[in-house]
Amino acid sequence: MTSERRPRPLRHVKEEIRVLAIKATETTPTWALGVVYRGRYWLDGVMKTQLSPKGLDATGDLVEMIRGSPHYDQIRVIILDDVTLGGRKFVDIRRLYEETLKPVILLMEETPPEKVLESLGEGVRLRLEGWEGRMWLAGVSSRVAERVVRKAGGDEGVPEALRVAELLSSAFLHILQGRRNIP
Repeated sequence: MTSERRPRPLRHVKEEIRVLAIKATETTPTWALGVVYRGRYWLDGVMKTQLSPKGLDATGDLVEMIRGSPHYDQIRVIILDDVTLGGRKFVDIRRLYEETLKPVILLMEETPPEKVLESLGEGVRLRLEGWEGRMWLAGVSSRVAERVVRKAGGDEGVPEALRVAELLSSAFLHILQGRRNIP
């Protein structure tokens, strides 16, 4: 096995920073979709993986999807909007950071359940235009994470990659269910 290289600290946030946003279908089996976006401007790529039906941890499946992607080297940060995928698979953001070598930003409007808060901590309050919630971080400072979210944010403040990931996840769900009309 080759030796792992150390992650570059994320300090400078360019307008076109490449972010990977991850969403999941709420189906069985559960599919995770990743959208690679350049800041708030361009879609660079899409990736997907079927989450293992065993266990409650989705982290390993995400690591495999990300590290196996042709976009891996360009991704500077991973953004999630929930600590669970598909409503049932937990993502360990610290482990995701350690195994992908990419900083992770978890954005949530709602406070997660008490059991989840025990492992995540309180998080950092964040207010954007049209959005208010908390962020939890792995591998990045709160100051830099806020700059990333603002640079990657669309009209409503939420990163454009998350918005597009939500749309693609919804379309993928309709395709899986055999519907013809995709919203």
